[in-house]
Amino acid sequence: MNAPAELAYPESLPDDFKVLLATQKVPPDDPLLVVLAWHWSRINQNNDTLQESGMALKVALDERIKVISGAAQSLQEVAKHLEGLNQVLAQKPSVVGRQIETELTQHIGDALTATQGIAHLLTSLFKSTEGSFRRLHRERFLAAFLSGLSTGGILTAWTYSHFFSRS
Repeated sequence: MNAPAELAYPESLPDDFKVLLATQKVPPDDPLLVVLAWHWSRINQNNDTLQESGMALKVALDERIKVISGAAQSLQEVAKHLEGLNQVLAQKPSVVGRQIETELTQHIGDALTATQGIAHLLTSLFKSTEGSFRRLHRERFLAAFLSGLSTGGILTAWTYSHFFSRS
């Protein structure tokens, strides 16, 4: 981070700020110019920070989406097995009924437990993702508000010193 004194006009100012100053015909000896340049560079750094945060959120969400898609594939496999069981039951209800009582009761219980675990995992991932989105939006609004507030304060002071304090 550059201190305001390190931003001397016009050599070390950002290019986009130089263009703005040239169009507004701001004199190079204006005392508020250094503070405005410092604030301009701080806002640019905040924009970079917001972009990095957005990318970090995208990476985190991509990982969660991979987990959710794996859980969805597991649910599809369970659905296929249950469909096959339903077809067998429709063909031979009494024979399959006895076979379920003796052999498949444990497997059905395991499938039910796995399905409940997947549902719990999906619920917790959804809540975590929703919280991440809320936190991101809250941080963005706060950064935008503070940037606007500080820019307004500095521009008000500059306008006062530029237009009203000169004789």
